[in-house]
Amino acid sequence: MVVIEDPAAEAYDKYKLLIYKVVHNFQRKYGGDWDELMSQAHIGFVVAWTDHDPNRGSFAKKVAWTVWVSLTDEIRR
Repeated sequence: MVVIEDPAAEAYDKYKLLIYKVVHNFQRKYGGDWDELMSQAHIGFVVAWTDHDPNRGSFAKKVAWTVWVSLTDEIRR
């Protein structure tokens, strides 16, 4: 069996709890449906994954910030 490693999937597994924490804090502050917020958070993670520049800071901070901004944009619609 050949195992193909997916760096994005590995990164998601590593930062999954951070994403949950950001969504939980956002939901406590602003409300919203958990499933909808998680869907938007996943989009935020993909944006963070594609836009991250290692020379400009940690990936964890990029994920937290991008997910928060993504949730804020969603709640404004």
